[in-house]
Amino acid sequence: MRKFCCLVLFCVFSLSAMAAERLSFEVSAEMSNYTYREPHMQYPIKISGHMTGVSAALTHRSLLESYFGENAAFVRVEGIYMQGKNDYDGYLQGGGMDGTPITISNIDDWYIDGRLLFGQRYEFAEQSLILEPFAGVAYRFLQDNGQKKSDSAYLRESNYVYAPFGARFTWNVSNTFRMILNGEFDWLLEGKQKSGMSRFDPAFSDLRNTQKEGFGLRASLRVEQEIGKVAVFAEPFYRYWKIQNSNVDYYYIDELFGWGYGGVEPYNTTHEWGIKAGVAF
Repeated sequence: MRKFCCLVLFCVFSLSAMAAERLSFEVSAEMSNYTYREPHMQYPIKISGHMTGVSAALTHRSLLESYFGENAAFVRVEGIYMQGKNDYDGYLQGGGMDGTPITISNIDDWYIDGRLLFGQRYEFAEQSLILEPFAGVAYRFLQDNGQKKSDSAYLRESNYVYAPFGARFTWNVSNTFRMILNGEFDWLLEGKQKSGMSRFDPAFSDLRNTQKEGFGLRASLRVEQEIGKVAVFAEPFYRYWKIQNSNVDYYYIDELFGWGYGGVEPYNTTHEWGIKAGVAF
């Protein structure tokens, strides 16, 4: 169902691009190595594997051209969908099993990332060099389905609302060939984590932790060649997240005796190295 929705979205973008001269559209396939760590816990964990997916972007140029000039200001909508089978390496906790190593293989993980960006275009050296600073708002959702592979695991859902700030630097090497360097800082506005503890006991509720501190980084280098009215490109990329400890939430409280079980979403990092290749219209 998710793949079908992505296909419909891409078709809508394509039709929009063909209908308006000032719209440009691109679609690409992606593959990456993915590693998530909680390194500072007493029993650290790692989730790693390979991800594959698709991405698309729709850019409208000449935004408010009466104020900024033709082809100067722009708005850009981006979307990414990635999925993969990752491996969990960690330790059991609770039930007298603290510190017992556990490995879970081929966990179905996926994430989506949607972004709305606004930017300004500056041209130099007779348009051979172009700088496009941008800023915007974005949302990332990740689901880890470890509960489907092990009775010791549980559903994890990660929600990030963040603000991207970055710039694209384009070097038009020739009339048809260009190189594009992209750098970005992502400021976490709020993170919401859901941990499905309720699967272990009917008396338990799911943990819902809030994260207030963290950031991400992105970098990529694209090489692009025009062929007629389209351009083909390849783009190695790196994506990174560093998120601090969340607040404490409780999944069980004994009101009679005034105690309970709680937990935090601990400090964690995510590294993703990959490459995407696609077509721009």
